[in-house]
Amino acid sequence: MDFEVKFISDDSVVCEIRGRLLIDDEVNKILSVLESHLENNIILDLGQLTYISSAGLSLFIRLLTRTRIHNKKIVLVNLQENVEKLFRIAKLNDIFAISDSIENAVTIIKNK
Repeated sequence: MDFEVKFISDDSVVCEIRGRLLIDDEVNKILSVLESHLENNIILDLGQLTYISSAGLSLFIRLLTRTRIHNKKIVLVNLQENVEKLFRIAKLNDIFAISDSIENAVTIIKNK
């Protein structure tokens, strides 16, 4: 698992997560970095995320809770078919905004 965070505007960051998100240590590493960006909207680019364990799913719930506390938004983009299926099975697609591109995610953030 690898990830990178970059600013795309004054109020939004993109975090690209790559590989397999398996264990709590990986989740906590991403969470600790993103917690320093909670004053921004967060776009999670999952286009290169190939697998998520139940521990990995906790990352998304925890981030959603933290962004809502700070009155910010979180959008998931570029979900691979197996990752999107997992979100549907867990019914997380009902609580997360999901988009097919970073550009559309920015539009979703501006319109909410």
